[in-house]
Amino acid sequence: MKTVTDVNTVNQLLTYSKQAEAGIHQKAIQMLLGVGNNKKQDSLSISDAARAFQSNQ
Repeated sequence: MKTVTDVNTVNQLLTYSKQAEAGIHQKAIQMLLGVGNNKKQDSLSISDAARAFQSNQ
């Protein structure tokens, strides 16, 4: 492993680390809220006539 002694390099690494952490948190929030989820869910609608037919059986 390379030892980092340059102050600019350390600052760049810290900035990158903070940005990466913020990105991870943002992605986690999006996952929890379902934001950006382009998967469509199937749905089934049953008409009133079909429900009446089913309940009469």
